[in-house]
Amino acid sequence: MKDDALAPLNYVVTMRPLPRLEVSNNQGTLDASKGVDAVGEATNMKEHIEAFLGRFKQDRNNEHEASHFYNFVGPSICIHRFSVPLESVPLLEHLRTKHNDFIGQLTVGSVVGNPLLRILAAVLMDMQETQVNALTEERLFKWRNAVRDLHKAGLDVSFFLCHLRDVVTSWFRRDMKIRLASIVHWISELETELAILKSEMAQLQRNPPNAVILDNTAIHGLLGIPAMYLVGKVLRPPLVLYLRLTLAFDS
Repeated sequence: MKDDALAPLNYVVTMRPLPRLEVSNNQGTLDASKGVDAVGEATNMKEHIEAFLGRFKQDRNNEHEASHFYNFVGPSICIHRFSVPLESVPLLEHLRTKHNDFIGQLTVGSVVGNPLLRILAAVLMDMQETQVNALTEERLFKWRNAVRDLHKAGLDVSFFLCHLRDVVTSWFRRDMKIRLASIVHWISELETELAILKSEMAQLQRNPPNAVILDNTAIHGLLGIPAMYLVGKVLRPPLVLYLRLTLAFDS
């Protein structure tokens, strides 16, 4: 079953609950194994989340109708005195059971209440159809604007706003975990390559090749004479004199 943005708002939608980011006093709780700076990553992510939530608290009006979030097909039925799309009834029923029948507490008439509940139902359906890895900041802000307007209009959906904050936190944490996993994988590959290079180096140090060690020129060692008397392939005068004296003595 897919991981959607609605869980765990509605217990009937049995998706995997979204995790919470656990960061306190700038101390990261993420795994710092294999050289990953988990504390630094967690601190930066906490600051990023706080900045985003600061913008998330800003009061902006919803500019979209229900059809922008979800197109309902089929008839509507009544919950209390309000008409709601039949397709959304399972979600709305379980939400109002879990959250103190917030629909029954709505004091406006059906002329105002019907479109409010239709927008709420559309946002819920959109969240249920949206996988977490498909979330964008724009989509999160649209949901927030719609739910905030519903709350200002008298629909007690404060629990919904809290859930959206949790979704934002989980969304950022998911991104951080993906980046950390990539770093850990990269470090693992580098460690493997480093181990191979160290093994080759140790083998060369244990078994050096039996070869003449060259000094300045490739002829060094062939004549059995100091390399200081060689320049390229030309013999220096001291060496010529030495050879002449040797030949004269032998004769």
